[in-house]
Amino acid sequence: MTQIRHAWKCALKKAGITRHIRPYDLRHGFATEAIAAGADYGTVAALMGHKSPMMVLKHYQHVKNAQKVAVMEQMPHIVFRGDPVCPKTRFCMSK
Repeated sequence: MTQIRHAWKCALKKAGITRHIRPYDLRHGFATEAIAAGADYGTVAALMGHKSPMMVLKHYQHVKNAQKVAVMEQMPHIVFRGDPVCPKTRFCMSK
């Protein structure tokens, strides 16, 4: 166990990573990146050794900012109408 810990710390240092990262964090990263790249949950679960995709859904997927942006770009645009009295209440959907 000592050799693995030492090798891990050396690898992080060589990579210039200063924050605390555990080897187990790589599983979270893998799941997140695979799903963001379009892999289905069942395949990701199988690759990670899980019997059910529910484990991936519950514990591993972290939504990336790029995913949030992609969803918002697909939504209809919200446009401010410019009500000088209460600008935050005057919105309309534009096409």
